[in-house]
Amino acid sequence: MARGAAASDEGLIAAASLTNPALFEFWEKVFFGENDIAVLHGGRSSSKTRDTACQLVRLVDHVGVKMRVMCIRRFQNRIQESVYTELKWAISHLGLTDAFDVQKTTIIHRRTGAEFIFYGIERNLEEIKGTSDIDILWVECWFPR
Repeated sequence: MARGAAASDEGLIAAASLTNPALFEFWEKVFFGENDIAVLHGGRSSSKTRDTACQLVRLVDHVGVKMRVMCIRRFQNRIQESVYTELKWAISHLGLTDAFDVQKTTIIHRRTGAEFIFYGIERNLEEIKGTSDIDILWVECWFPR
């Protein structure tokens, strides 16, 4: 994920008030560049989605560079069924509503132009394959057993 001076800045360290204490070490490793690929495992109601939304909103606002965050899940019939709703909540919760332009199908950081884009894999695979310049991929999924 993020590397260099921006990642080492204490402002990016996952704050206890925003992070499930069980996930603090995970986010610390991500922000300090110890993990290029990071996977959160856990059951329902373990705060993975909400924590990820908060941390990515904080990252995009803090780093100060244009980046693209692709948010995907297996099925997405409506954008409200995606992590879009959690990102909107995180932006409001963190007091960053003036920093982001929340549009119908994307969320854009006003200062940098960084954007969150949303897809359902099952119906958009070809379109997703053609998407370039993705800096962070957030896969929100579950697998039936």
